[in-house]
Amino acid sequence: MRDAIEAAAAGADVLGRDLPHEKHTVADLITATAYALPAIEVVGSRIANWDIKLADTVADNASSGLFVLGTRPVSLGSSTLRTAAW
Repeated sequence: MRDAIEAAAAGADVLGRDLPHEKHTVADLITATAYALPAIEVVGSRIANWDIKLADTVADNASSGLFVLGTRPVSLGSSTLRTAAW
C-alpha cells in the first residue's frame, strides 16, 4: 500500500447481541449495539492517485487497510456520539 494511504476518525459500534434477520432497521442496530468505541480507520490502495472504480476496489480487497480501536466505551443511551468525550 505504498501509493495511497489515508486515515479517518470513526466510531465503531460493538454489538451486544446477534442480528438474526436478513434485513435490519436502524432501530434493530441501535438496540443491538452494546456500546461505541472511538476508532481510526486506515485505508490504503495500491492504485495510484485513487483513480479507482468498483472493479478495482474489489480487486484491491476493498482498499482494506487497518483499524485502531480506543478503549473507552460509550453507551449510546448515556450520551450522544457527537458530544462524547473520547
